[in-house]
Amino acid sequence: MGTKKGAWAYSAGQHGRNRVRAFEHTRGLLMIEWYEWDPPTSKRKRRRRSLKHRDRALATQQADDFAASLGKRLPIEPETLTVGQLIRMYVAVEVPEKAKTTQQHERTAARLFTDFLGSQRNIESLNRLDWDRFIRERGAGRVGPPNGNGKAVGPRTVERDLRWLVTVLNWAVEAEMIQRNPLRNLKWPKERNPQQPLISHDDYLAMLRVADQIDTRLRVALVVTHETGRRISAVLGLRWEDILFDSEMIHWRKETDKIGLDALVPASQEALRVLRITKRSSTADSDEVSHPVRAKGTTWSEGRGPPIPREEAHRSERSDAGLVCYAVTVSSGVISTSFLRMDAPVRVMRCA
Repeated sequence: MGTKKGAWAYSAGQHGRNRVRAFEHTRGLLMIEWYEWDPPTSKRKRRRRSLKHRDRALATQQADDFAASLGKRLPIEPETLTVGQLIRMYVAVEVPEKAKTTQQHERTAARLFTDFLGSQRNIESLNRLDWDRFIRERGAGRVGPPNGNGKAVGPRTVERDLRWLVTVLNWAVEAEMIQRNPLRNLKWPKERNPQQPLISHDDYLAMLRVADQIDTRLRVALVVTHETGRRISAVLGLRWEDILFDSEMIHWRKETDKIGLDALVPASQEALRVLRITKRSSTADSDEVSHPVRAKGTTWSEGRGPPIPREEAHRSERSDAGLVCYAVTVSSGVISTSFLRMDAPVRVMRCA
């Protein structure tokens, strides 16, 4: 971390006495740098401090004043960085470059923590008590975004909010605005008895019976996901060159794997059977394991026309079990499948 090549810089004072340099940090904020005597080591040590702004004229004046104070050997008290100041700087510098949906989440989190911690709170005074209090209050729904409904939320939602706060604090450390992250290495909230709903084999078979009525690609996705146990994102990224029919293997490329693992895994006979049928019905120039009529180079989520709205999803009823099957292919390419019984809560098929 330090000065980027060609960045603005200004020096004041004399070498070996009260030399002070103001410069632009790699993250765009302005900083000030000086040397002071360290009695334990009998050496001069370099010190840095963020000016917490990007006004070059003001930085020049501050460097001159700082050099004058060092010349008089006056102690310089470090400025207090507040929660409101840090969050405003982070939102102004980092958030505009991110995706639109990410910006919305981060601005909501910014308002949430500014209100919860207090805009005038000293950043370095944050501690374990604040961490535990947020977990408790946010989980109970007593703390939430301004447009929230006041309902209780799960540990994953609370953890997501806290990870944003930790990211902001780590950013402040990297920009040398604070010496350390006061909330570093604290425990994330965890689900005490996590429940991972799974569908039964009968429900899976019911989905297969109506899959072709919804989308011709749905049957392939369901079977391959069921037989391989892979995440739906990895299944959607398969290409025909990844299906090795002769050796009965599937090549899972690292670019489509969540953890970036490249693997060659044996495929079940059922998965190969469905893939062979799909391959025979596909066009010669189609590379994707997807739809029979596809343009070369497209993905499962592209080139298939408008997404099916959730409220207009195709339905198929199974009268003997009172089962209503919803299968929706959304615009992101993720296949969302759930089953709803009149006397039971919604159960979602895990594709991950």
